[in-house]
Amino acid sequence: MTPTARSLAYLRRCGYTADITERWLPIPGRSVRRDLFGCIDLLGIRQGIAGVLGIQATTAKNVPARLAKARKLASLATWLRTGNAFEVWGWSRIAGKWQVRRVAIRGGDLCPEELERPARGRRRRTQPDLFALAERTDANE
Repeated sequence: MTPTARSLAYLRRCGYTADITERWLPIPGRSVRRDLFGCIDLLGIRQGIAGVLGIQATTAKNVPARLAKARKLASLATWLRTGNAFEVWGWSRIAGKWQVRRVAIRGGDLCPEELERPARGRRRRTQPDLFALAERTDANE
């Protein structure tokens, strides 16, 4: 499942009416993917929330690159000034479960703001220190 498909399903579970906006443009010899305004893969609307939520879906490791690219776009500044929201959602698999990292870009200075970060994976058990184990055994005798 792609990050876009994962994000679409997550949006719908959260009560949004959502759809995909990116499209494939057939160019002779190759195809090119084009996002809405150069940075939006999905749109979501929800009753009780003003404006439209635009989302760039990606993998967790590509979040910084997508944020940097989006912040350079004049179209994103216009999108935010008109009362809409924009977030980058990065997906990663942690402890066998898919989790999302959500980062919003707010209007004005276009600074990113972390909204949701996945919990870290379980710590691996370390082998006890051999000498500490021997000391505990000696103390119990």
